[in-house]
Amino acid sequence: MKPALRKSKRVESSPAVKLTYFFISSIAIAVCAAIFIFKFVFIFASVNGDSMYPTLKDGNILGVFRICPTYSQKDIVALYADEQNSCLIKRIVAVENQTVDISDGIVYIDGQPLDEPYLSQPTYNNGDVEFPITVPKGYVFVMGDNRNNSKDSRYTDVGMIDTKKIIGKTVLVLWPLSDFKLY
Repeated sequence: MKPALRKSKRVESSPAVKLTYFFISSIAIAVCAAIFIFKFVFIFASVNGDSMYPTLKDGNILGVFRICPTYSQKDIVALYADEQNSCLIKRIVAVENQTVDISDGIVYIDGQPLDEPYLSQPTYNNGDVEFPITVPKGYVFVMGDNRNNSKDSRYTDVGMIDTKKIIGKTVLVLWPLSDFKLY
C-alpha cells in the first residue's frame, strides 16, 4: 500500500506583502551597492587649506576615483602622507625614474621646464630637499599648486609618496556647485 501523498497548501501572499518585500529588498540591494561603491570605487574628499589654490579652494568637496591602476604627471590625487593617515590633496609633478629640479622659480622634470598654466606664481620655496632628486620606483613626487604655501614632497617630513599611499585620483569638484568641474 502506497502512503498517501499530502498536497501542500500554497500560501498566497497578498499584493501588500509582495510590495513590501520588493520595497525592502530593493532598499537592501541599493544600500549594499552604495557601501561597496563608496568604500572601494569612489570616495569624497575635502580640501583643507590653500595649498592647491588657485586650482582648488579650501572647503571644496572632491570626487575621488579609487580604482586607478596608474598615475600620471599632473594628476591631482588624494593621499596619505603621514602616520596619522591625514588625507592630503596634491598634484603629481613627477613619477618614478624622473628627475626633479627647481631653479629660478621653475620646476624642471628631466631637464625640461614643466608646463604649469595652473600656477599663479613661480616656485620660490624649495623646501629642505636637495635638488636635483630622482623619484624611485613605486613613488611619485607631489606638490601643491600654491607652491609657496604648500607642505609637499619638497619637505623631508612628507617626502616622495609611495603609490600604495595614494587613495585615488580626483575626477571632479562637487562642492560648491559654483566650482563644479570634471577632470
